[in-house]
Amino acid sequence: MTDISLITSLHKSDCFLGDFTNHVIAVAKQVATHGILLEFVFIPNDASPTERELLRLLTTQLKAIDGITTQILHVPRENLYASWNRGVRASHGKIFGFWNVDDIRTAEALVEAHILAQSSGAYDLIDFPFDTYHVANDDHQIRDSIYNPQEHKLVLGTFFMATRDLFDKVGGFDTDYQVTGDVEWSINPIVSQSRFINGTSLSGTFTVHDTSLSQNHALRLIEENIVFLRYGKYHLVHPADPVPMRQAWDTWGNRDNIDLPESIKNWLWGSKAEQRYKRFYWEKSLPRLLRRGLLAMARRGWVYSADWDAHHNLKT
Repeated sequence: MTDISLITSLHKSDCFLGDFTNHVIAVAKQVATHGILLEFVFIPNDASPTERELLRLLTTQLKAIDGITTQILHVPRENLYASWNRGVRASHGKIFGFWNVDDIRTAEALVEAHILAQSSGAYDLIDFPFDTYHVANDDHQIRDSIYNPQEHKLVLGTFFMATRDLFDKVGGFDTDYQVTGDVEWSINPIVSQSRFINGTSLSGTFTVHDTSLSQNHALRLIEENIVFLRYGKYHLVHPADPVPMRQAWDTWGNRDNIDLPESIKNWLWGSKAEQRYKRFYWEKSLPRLLRRGLLAMARRGWVYSADWDAHHNLKT
């Protein structure tokens, strides 16, 4: 059995594949020196002829490295989480992770994950510190591991690793979501109650493009709320555009026919919801230091902050 499987879903990725190839080859060579068997599973969505050729060249180079295996699973355009599920289910690794084509992973974190998954604790889930690169501002921000269920930090970082056994117990990622299926997966009690540890290695660089689907902030707010509502974590719910928020909840979000408290419904799509959302969205658009200053003043009661209010006051 392979030690580690890395899953990459691709769509219109021609412009990224050159750098991606260089990073993948470098990491594969480093990991191979530790005797770790590494598998790459690529899922090109509606691939162009250029993507097909570049992936063929990449897999040819990878197969020349001892201990490295590859798969290419060509599919029509599909939901990201459908591709992730497809990739994990086709993989052979004891542990798996994801590698976006515009991101960079480090060999050090992969080696650490392999060691931790084989340790006496036999951890099922490992999260790592990572670097976020904002292209528009040419700005890097190192973030510590952001997942710790005991401290109610319930969202995994970009470069988490998990065992295949844990994936099979959960049943995969929920394809109802376009951008927050990983949030839903990390909040699932099977995941949050698994044997978890924070790794120490810097795991990679997550690249933020303003045009990417994951940066559709309005959609992300709605989908995150649906995750929190489904699991009854009302304290995590934040303001969202009230009309599409209610439509999403009524049409696909409330599949279990949950009877929400009136206070939550009023807070999300009542008479003051739109004003609250506009203020919240404005605050999120502020530069990071200015936003932190606003939150600090709101904590002392000097100013009103919709962001602070959303996470520290009762929703009425």
